[in-house]
Amino acid sequence: MPRGARIRWRRAGPRVSQNDPRDVDHGVEMLGRWSVRRVTALAAVLGLALGLAALAALTIWGAGASRAMTDRVRGFNEAGAHWNLVFVHLNEEDAALREFLATGGSPPRREPLQRVIGSANVDLEWLKRHGDQVEISHVDMLTVGYADYTRVLTLILESPEKSDELSDYGALALLEIGPLRDQVVANVERKQRELAQYLVAVDRDSRTLRWVTGGVVTVDLLLCVVSMAFLVANQQRAEREAFSSRHQALHDALTGLANRQLLADRIGSAIQEAGRTEHLVGLLLVDLDRFKAVNDTLGHQCGDLLLQQVAQRLVRSVRETDTVARLGGDEFAVLLPDLDASENLSRIAGEIRRAVQQPVELNGLMVDFGASIGASVYPDDSATGEELLRHADVAMYVAKRGGLGVNTYDRDSDAYDPRTLSMLSELRHGIERGELVLYYQPKASAFDRSVLGVEALVRWYHPSRGMLAPQDFLPIAERGELIEQLTDAVLQTAIRQAGHWVAAGTRLPVSVNVAARSVLDSTFPSRVAQLLEIYDVPPDLLTVELTESVIAADPQLAAKALQEVRALGVHVSIDDFGAGYSSMAFLRDIPVDEVKIDRGFVTTMRTDERNHLLVKAMVVLARNLMLTVVAEGVEDELTLETLRGLGCQVVQGYYIGEPMPPGDLGRWLDGQSSVAATR
Repeated sequence: MPRGARIRWRRAGPRVSQNDPRDVDHGVEMLGRWSVRRVTALAAVLGLALGLAALAALTIWGAGASRAMTDRVRGFNEAGAHWNLVFVHLNEEDAALREFLATGGSPPRREPLQRVIGSANVDLEWLKRHGDQVEISHVDMLTVGYADYTRVLTLILESPEKSDELSDYGALALLEIGPLRDQVVANVERKQRELAQYLVAVDRDSRTLRWVTGGVVTVDLLLCVVSMAFLVANQQRAEREAFSSRHQALHDALTGLANRQLLADRIGSAIQEAGRTEHLVGLLLVDLDRFKAVNDTLGHQCGDLLLQQVAQRLVRSVRETDTVARLGGDEFAVLLPDLDASENLSRIAGEIRRAVQQPVELNGLMVDFGASIGASVYPDDSATGEELLRHADVAMYVAKRGGLGVNTYDRDSDAYDPRTLSMLSELRHGIERGELVLYYQPKASAFDRSVLGVEALVRWYHPSRGMLAPQDFLPIAERGELIEQLTDAVLQTAIRQAGHWVAAGTRLPVSVNVAARSVLDSTFPSRVAQLLEIYDVPPDLLTVELTESVIAADPQLAAKALQEVRALGVHVSIDDFGAGYSSMAFLRDIPVDEVKIDRGFVTTMRTDERNHLLVKAMVVLARNLMLTVVAEGVEDELTLETLRGLGCQVVQGYYIGEPMPPGDLGRWLDGQSSVAATR
């Protein structure tokens, strides 16, 4: 697209002031929502963490309490067991005593009694060593009585067999065993009561712990549910926001169509699929004509409505598998994957163009606009997705510039083709290094074939490609904005050669083709005058040739420049007369000395009656205006005779002489029998 058009696109898009209060309110609202969500999330996570911490603390405390309870119960059981052992030892001592007394203290029963005396001391010591203060006090009370009982038993063992002393001590011992046994039984019962009370307290505490644990677990479950619900909702919201962000990143906000990034992705996918299926991929670039007028006249809001209408029409005009994208401003793209080789992309583009450019009603007015479409095809003219898009843009620019409506990509019209850029760079260096050479083609009288002058024709002696004809590099120079530099180089070389001929005694007029950029440059007349002066060439030996397109581009400026050139004494010729923008007004308003009839008319004038009549009319018109007529493309004697019969004065072509370098031209001139120039 033209650079100005791209700037216009940016103006045509929706505009929102950077200080719009709505943006501020929306930003505050979004910040508030984000803060609430963040606080809620933090509260849920903090509550869940506290609940888990409480549950962990209860678990640890419960484990410790269980261990303590186990130790405590084990203590109760061990103490009770030792009290029971004390009771057993007392009963053993009592039984041994009774058997000893029953036998009157016989020696056989002495040893069993002696063995059990004091047997309870071990358990009493354990109870005293492992018991608490209460336990110790009970043990001390029993220990005193048990010590007396043990002394009595010792005295019994020391008493004579069947003596009164034995009987008295025996009676005393039997009296003391009863209270001791009662004390032991009381302690055993006491330990059982303590254990029962402790177990009741433990059960009460366990129930409390179960309630507390159940409450904490319930709260934790609720917090887990709340957190999970929040996380799920947040995840869904994040997914929706991500989808919305991705949609916004890949779609145009105004029309909802795919944007440039999504189009590039779709092009890449389509090219990959085409490589497997051997189908074609077509890309159309659509640019609206007169869109700026709609924006400037009806306002940008109407311009946006127009873009939305165009987007809808494009979507309705293509298949579901196709992609319609807005690249910016008033430029759209249509990707057509899976095209068969038989499908006509130009026909499809024409149908889309007709559908798009139907008039639209905006603010009660019917608005008429147009569309220019450029088409490119993979893999016919593009090898990658980038090339496909760029080539479609080049084709669209050509369509818009030439008013073609629809245009398919042509590499020859692509000034930005890599090969063209390489050739352009080489040409620039070639001009600087003096690689351009001039060949000179004679212009002769139609009546006696005497040489009246020569036309300078440029060639490029490329260091690796050899001699290149003008058609191989002049179009590249014109598109690459190098034509003015090339024209200056050709003009300087031709005038310098004319100076050599003058110095050698030959006055040979030279015609030079001049590009539009050079003629319309205000400094062109002064540059011509300077070159004529440098090489000491009379002005009347130089003729500048220009095409009608130069005049049509800016007639007033062209007329002014040519008047200044003619004021120097230089002749002016219109080249390819009749092939382009011919108008009798040119001959009336533009100061010229000569017209050159395009070779396309001359070479076919003997076989095409219409061309014959046109050549005749141009000769008559030019002669009536006192202009010299030159016919190009004279290839045979019959054509020369025909032109002579029509009154054409000067002829040029291969029948007269082919283009030659200066040395060959000199030898050719020496061989002519009649030369109009003075040697």
